[in-house]
Amino acid sequence: TVNAVNDAPIVSQSLEDIQIFEDTGIATIGLNDVFSDVDGDNLVYDASLDLDGLIFVDIFTNFTGSYLNIYTLTDQFGGPITVTITADDAQGAIPVTDQLEVTVIPINDSPTIISTPDLLAFSLLNLLGWKGKCIKEITPFLAALPTSSQ
Repeated sequence: TVNAVNDAPIVSQSLEDIQIFEDTGIATIGLNDVFSDVDGDNLVYDASLDLDGLIFVDIFTNFTGSYLNIYTLTDQFGGPITVTITADDAQGAIPVTDQLEVTVIPINDSPTIISTPDLLAFSLLNLLGWKGKCIKEITPFLAALPTSSQ
């Protein structure tokens, strides 16, 4: 009599390292071709990172298969970041892992305004900078400005 035993999942096709541009959103990798189980067991996946703060990952499964999503974070670039994927058959066999390295490439971001000068300070500097103007001429301007309680 031959008794069946549960075989562990295997890596069928290793994950390849990738480069993605910062601020691009999501890169998706299908996991069904990467891992397999000769017994036909459904596999449960987990993902972990060796470096936080540049990307985050999640795994989702739907009727077409299981997928690794890699999300870039705004204005963050660098790497490589090692992503480790574990596949488990949930039947007691030893889980298998595979890794890929993700490098986030910087892009040339458009300039942004981070602050604007206070309107009153800007106006006063312009008035004081005019040659031949005196404090008497600025006083009516200041008196006409609304106060914070108005």
